[in-house]
Amino acid sequence: MKSNINKEIDVLFETLENRDSEYKNHLVKDGIINEDIFISENKKVLFICKEPNNPKKKQWDFREWWKTELKHIFAHRIGSWAYGLLENFPPHNSISKSVKFNSLSRIAFINIKKLGGTSKSSKSDIEEHAIRNQDILQKQIKLINPDIIVLGISWWSNARNIIFQGYEHQIVADYVHKYDHHLVINFYHPSTRGKSNLYLYNELNRLVNSNQ
Repeated sequence: MKSNINKEIDVLFETLENRDSEYKNHLVKDGIINEDIFISENKKVLFICKEPNNPKKKQWDFREWWKTELKHIFAHRIGSWAYGLLENFPPHNSISKSVKFNSLSRIAFINIKKLGGTSKSSKSDIEEHAIRNQDILQKQIKLINPDIIVLGISWWSNARNIIFQGYEHQIVADYVHKYDHHLVINFYHPSTRGKSNLYLYNELNRLVNSNQ
């Protein structure tokens, strides 16, 4: 039976635009990149980040963009991390550009703030949108139903607590939590500077396997 999760997510976006005028005609959509591929994965992976780098506040859709191209360090890193999570972290130097691109189609991705921002996010702004969008975010997570969530919001615990308010919470290890049945990794933002690609890949591997 064909899944229609993204269609249900689109209904949530209609609700968001109808109730919040700031989002009307500026919403940057997100969700499951390729639903047919995602539902066939044994391990469901969701990345949650802050906001799109989109200062002109154009309306677009990550689900369409990541089906056509791999561009910017942000997407390259998510592609690498996704492949590692889905394939038990093979050597980093074995991951080609095509592997990273194909891995984007195997995951889900959502932003807390679904409006264009700049390359430097404001903590208070992201927390405000986490409050405004809490119900939408929680419904997206429920629809996607991931096994692993990589929370790329720079350890902003207030935003995390807003997103997962009402979930059963268990601390597994440093930076590793369980909210209901979702394993949540508190991690770097994919565009973070000052850390090498190899370090970030290996650190994500370490954190995920601290649950073992």
